[in-house]
Amino acid sequence: MDRITRSLLRAFVSENSFEALAEDIAFEHFAGWLVTSDHYSETFSTEDIAVGSGGDCGIDCIAVIVNGCLVTDPDEVEDLEQTNGYVDATFVFVQAERSTHFLTRYQGTPRNHQHLEVTGSEKA
Repeated sequence: MDRITRSLLRAFVSENSFEALAEDIAFEHFAGWLVTSDHYSETFSTEDIAVGSGGDCGIDCIAVIVNGCLVTDPDEVEDLEQTNGYVDATFVFVQAERSTHFLTRYQGTPRNHQHLEVTGSEKA
């Protein structure tokens, strides 16, 4: 990890009281926070989006943002749909890598890195 990233990670760990976390886990939280913050501007805990624990296909964080709200419980989606009359969902998947080298085994095709947008509504 380069000096700048390590410095930013240290600041993030200190600000979030993550000193007890191993560096790799803290980095997963940091990466999740960085990427999710591009889609959700409110304050949130990375504990709500961190899912990495092995056997998870390499996904370290998942954020589900529905109608501008970070959702942590499936029931919230239904509540937001009833309140707003629609569902506008953004799914953020994060796989953090601390390596200083680009590993081609993680390289995917461009279609694997597209923004997925689902529109429309269906009333029962």
